[in-house]
Amino acid sequence: MSDPSCAAERRRVLIVDDDEAIRNLCSTIVASAGMEPICASDADEAAEFLARYLPDYVLLDVNLPGRSGMEMLREIRLRFPVTRVIMVTGYAAVDLAVEAMKLGADDYIPKPFTAERLLAVLGGSQTRSHSGASAVAPVRTSFCGMVGVSTAMQETYELIEKAARSDSTVLIEGESGSGKELVARAIHACSRRAKAPFLPVNCAAIPPALIESELFGHVTGAFTGANADREGLLIAAGDGTVFLDEIAELPADVQVKLLRALQEMEVRPVGANASVPFRARIIAATNRDLSQEVSRGAFRRDLFYRLHVVPIFLPPLRERREDIPVLVEHFLRLYGKRNGKEMIITPGALRHLMRYDWPGNVRELENAIQRAFALLDGDTIDIEDMPVLFPRQALSAAAPSSPPETTRGDLLARHEAEAIRLALRQARGKKPEAARILGIGVATLYRKIKKYGIVSF
Repeated sequence: MSDPSCAAERRRVLIVDDDEAIRNLCSTIVASAGMEPICASDADEAAEFLARYLPDYVLLDVNLPGRSGMEMLREIRLRFPVTRVIMVTGYAAVDLAVEAMKLGADDYIPKPFTAERLLAVLGGSQTRSHSGASAVAPVRTSFCGMVGVSTAMQETYELIEKAARSDSTVLIEGESGSGKELVARAIHACSRRAKAPFLPVNCAAIPPALIESELFGHVTGAFTGANADREGLLIAAGDGTVFLDEIAELPADVQVKLLRALQEMEVRPVGANASVPFRARIIAATNRDLSQEVSRGAFRRDLFYRLHVVPIFLPPLRERREDIPVLVEHFLRLYGKRNGKEMIITPGALRHLMRYDWPGNVRELENAIQRAFALLDGDTIDIEDMPVLFPRQALSAAAPSSPPETTRGDLLARHEAEAIRLALRQARGKKPEAARILGIGVATLYRKIKKYGIVSF
């Protein structure tokens, strides 16, 4: 339930849907477009909010508990004739659309819908209802390869644009898989350095003995195996950008040399007697809280402040679940193009994805969609396919509520049996391959096949 404060300068949108995930998504899109969302879960709550807040628009789901959306539409037309009503349904049925329009609906939108589609419908309604008024300002669903409609992502897009206008160092913090390198690439692409190289380096992936040479270069004979002079990344980037991922893994002695390089804008290659100037911009990233690393003495305080000129924090996906539907749509298009086939996801499966906590963040979500293209024969991802996409423990954690004790075992058994059948189909009956897909031993697979009475493929 929402109880927003009065904001006369903002247009109000009453969102009526019994699905909390859909309400949250619509609310975020509406708010990002500069409008005020008000959420109701059923017709009775909607009727109360209509009288209290007099919204400009109503996004009304056809299928509501208790009184239906069609009944609610009739009531709105009688009591609030000026309010614009947009009907929303999970069933793209022409007859429902025609009936809704006959009853006075201003527009009609089927689920699942994109942010662009929702904003286009709201914009059209606003233009029709307010002569001469400008359309709703669009929310950005994507930006330089990044995807998201949440307030956090809108703020990130703005920070990227601001950071791109300067040459200051940037520190990007966020959990693994949240998209830190995408942020760095976006800053580079939006800057005057866009035509120069973007050189990423993972500080955790390079042996400590070699990281100094990798960054600053070396001269012939500097160490065993140094048979020729070699430019480091800071020089090789020219006017471009060097992205130092997992900066917290940098050895202490290299931290000192990087600090000096940033202060003087010059580096001394390993074994050299003189320093060489460089022009590259530095962007760093870490999946740790770098300020805490400083507090416990694991990272130099002076280097932290040198890097922390423009800080950008990427929240984990579980804290911006409203981005999940647009990310799913993006990955379905991406892998559909790569695999030469189209796939869709059912509303139930999408709700399941939105309830999952995604410890691997956007990277894990992308892997799940990619795996669906690889493992599923059909063109639809349904909730029954989720055991193939996630471990059974994740399914249990993602469930909105536990079923009654008498049915929980049956539910898990049904999901497990279906997962085994799908894996066997993908493996063309080869049980060792099916066991590998499922992540269990072959002996365990044989026991479960016998337990569930699954016929051989």
